[in-house]
Amino acid sequence: MVKLILSYLFFFFVTPSLQILSQELPDKPEKILTTSEELINKRMNEDKELLPSVDNKIRMMQEQILANTYIVDEYIIQQWNTTTNVWDNYLKFNPEYNSQNLLIDSLVLMWNGSSWESYFRVVYTYTGTGLEATNTSQYWGGVDWVNSSRKSTTYDAGDRPTEFLYENWSGASWENSYRYQEQYNTHGKLQTETYQYWSGGAWNNSSRSTYTYNTNDLITEQLYETWSGGTWVNSTYNTRTYDGMGNILTQINYTWSGVAWENYTQYMYTYDSNGNNTEYLVQNWDPINGWVNFGHYLLQYDSNDNRTEQLVQTWDAVGNQWLNSILYTYTYNSQNSVLTYLIQNWNSGTGWQNVYNIAYTYDANNNPSEVIFQIWDSGSSEWVNYLRQTGFVWITIVDVKEEGLIVDEFKLFDNYPNPFNPSTKIKFSVPSISNVNVTVFDVTGKEISSLVNQTLNEGLHEIEFRGNGYASGVYLYKLEAKSLDGKHSFVQTKKMILMK
Repeated sequence: MVKLILSYLFFFFVTPSLQILSQELPDKPEKILTTSEELINKRMNEDKELLPSVDNKIRMMQEQILANTYIVDEYIIQQWNTTTNVWDNYLKFNPEYNSQNLLIDSLVLMWNGSSWESYFRVVYTYTGTGLEATNTSQYWGGVDWVNSSRKSTTYDAGDRPTEFLYENWSGASWENSYRYQEQYNTHGKLQTETYQYWSGGAWNNSSRSTYTYNTNDLITEQLYETWSGGTWVNSTYNTRTYDGMGNILTQINYTWSGVAWENYTQYMYTYDSNGNNTEYLVQNWDPINGWVNFGHYLLQYDSNDNRTEQLVQTWDAVGNQWLNSILYTYTYNSQNSVLTYLIQNWNSGTGWQNVYNIAYTYDANNNPSEVIFQIWDSGSSEWVNYLRQTGFVWITIVDVKEEGLIVDEFKLFDNYPNPFNPSTKIKFSVPSISNVNVTVFDVTGKEISSLVNQTLNEGLHEIEFRGNGYASGVYLYKLEAKSLDGKHSFVQTKKMILMK
């Protein structure tokens, strides 16, 4: 229960961290959904705007890197004591950064009743271009840190990850556990991803995903296979269609019967004129009745394209109607940061019943200063405190130091995340002091935003593009740079996808 609630809290006071991937890794194939609870859990887990996985929470502290102004230096999680009616300390986070403001040690302390004690940490190393090379999880053994697990990432010349290796600590050495191997097409998009596990002193195939793209580099087909009897065997398959702006319209999932593909589940999406997803329909295949309704989502937005409401409904086959299930409601401040996040369940007799509420307070710089998570007590009909994040210390980034980073060429990196909503980060490097322009265009070639137009020093740089006010679709971002001595120039354009 605590981990689930923490997964809510960690998202809402920090923005997504810089990730090691330089492009989108498509979702794994769907499984069939049989209950409303499965449907709701699936939606909450796949909506990365709301619920990043618990395993990535510490990574969330490495945020607002390079282009932004603040990084978090400390914060505390407290639990509400229902006996004394006060907040009791629980966990304390003390991240450490290098000179490039990249997270190198995410230290977690636990309160023992009178003082903070070491509990857990993740130690990070990076490549010369600032991409994560390793992250090592360790727990406190009472005297020293004890290794637990390690993830290592290998990249190609284009800074695309080619292997994710996961190892466990045996007590004396690192032992292989499993790995993902990535291969890319000529456009630099992920083409195959192979999962292997370590057994018997060798790597063994387990599963493989293969992706097909259209001319806009959007996924149109995904094939998922499993390894059996020394060969790859079909398992699941999906196809996707899009509108002219790159919004996904349909996704149909199939399963392999042994001789042919059979319908499984389909998803249908509707958007408003700003490209915001306003409706999302899920249907399961019935061999007798065809496509049968299962789940329905209705979403509303404010004038700044912030999601203000998400209604989840499930299909009543007996009554032949949609039944309310869960309602998510959001409010925002003038800077589009979440103020309140309310979750309610539907009761057919009494209507909407409160479940959870999260309230946010910000400082003058719009950095979170307090987050309170409350649970509804139906007996007393009032909100009861449960968890609180407080004691935030924010560091102002005056300049980004480039010591230790190898920058010997002009380079435009893939934006991340991609697809994105509402913002994405664009990183580029210049090998010497240069005049630099970074511009964003729509698919017609019309300039919509000038992100950089100035002289920059040698090094890595990163800027943010926000998609608020723009419709979903494919956009182009272009780097133009010329060294101050006029001897070197560079021009490159890449695609990115705004998906609301």
